Amino acid sequence: MAKDIIGSFLDSVLRDLGLQEKFNYKVDIPPRKELGDFAVNATIVIARKLGRNPIELAEEMAVKVRALDNDRIFSRIEVARPGFINFFLADDYLQKKLLTILEQDNVWGQGTQGKGERVLLEFVSANPTGPLHVGHGRWAVVGDAIGRLLKATGCQVDTEFYVNNIGNQVELLDASVRARREGKEIPEGGYGGSYISEVKGDSREEMLAFLIGQQKGTLEQLGVKFDKWFYESELHDKDRIRWAVQKLHDLGVTFEEAGAIWFKSQEFGDDKNRVLMREDGRPTYFAADIAYHLDKFERGYGHLIDIWGTDHHGYVGRLKAAVKVLGKPAAKLEIIIGQLVTLYRGNEPVRMSIRTGEMITLQEVIDEIGGDATRFFFSATDVNS
Repeated sequence: MAKDIIGSFLDSVLRDLGLQEKFNYKVDIPPRKELGDFAVNATIVIARKLGRNPIELAEEMAVKVRALDNDRIFSRIEVARPGFINFFLADDYLQKKLLTILEQDNVWGQGTQGKGERVLLEFVSANPTGPLHVGHGRWAVVGDAIGRLLKATGCQVDTEFYVNNIGNQVELLDASVRARREGKEIPEGGYGGSYISEVKGDSREEMLAFLIGQQKGTLEQLGVKFDKWFYESELHDKDRIRWAVQKLHDLGVTFEEAGAIWFKSQEFGDDKNRVLMREDGRPTYFAADIAYHLDKFERGYGHLIDIWGTDHHGYVGRLKAAVKVLGKPAAKLEIIIGQLVTLYRGNEPVRMSIRTGEMITLQEVIDEIGGDATRFFFSATDVNS
């Protein structure tokens, strides 16, 4: 790798200058192409120690490095103020590297630095009550890319989609579908989208299975497949949520008020305390999230990565606090917060579907521009933008 070659050349030059100690210099990619493919600040770091002018020292070092470049890896090696050495890769070197990349195919660039680390990557995790929107598509692509990169470093990576198949939203889905079939009004807070008329199944489980099947089909068109679809009902069936709340209670970080059980999240920097169990005995999403992440750690994963939408920003601190109190390594829980997605057709923002007059679904975007183009554009911008 060119960066490593530059480092070995510079270390050799520094030894030639009589410097045996290690210097903390950087080999960076410059902000502008005219400054080269790589820029080194080594002379700026060591000029003072040698009592030398940085530019003069850089010129001397550049001459020595050129002499070491027997394979003509660099077309030019130049000095720039206040003492940078800029390296320009030769076309022949790049062309040979391209041939190597083609020969190695998908194996190219893989390493072993992550060997032995078990990573659980959870992303998308959309409600199972409707089609995926474009935001889900962005996190599907980003999450899948992160998973592939981690696997390329040697990590054992499992991907997971968390399905909220318990709670009020499932009851509202059932009521909305039945109301639409019977020609009645959708209940307050229900789902009024046109897709409700297309939902198949007689039971709630069958309705959810139909919608989850559509979500899976859409994701597969982006090349995204999950190793596991984890259903919230698994936590309820094993009574894991009440067990987690009881553990928090035993550790003295809960209290009861107005019939509900609360987590003392203010003690951990939250703006207010949070409900774990409602007064009617039903757990909150927060309580389920705590139990879910405990379950992840107890499955033997050393590193957890979640990708959440921007509306979940406030959950990060309180979830990490609960995980830490329960004796799990909160530092090994990494949560990536993504920003909203705005669609444009040309220069005009597009907010509504022409077909339904509602939100534009991920499937509509794929239908219009294809899965590969969708994947490219979702992965071409920084997650924070």
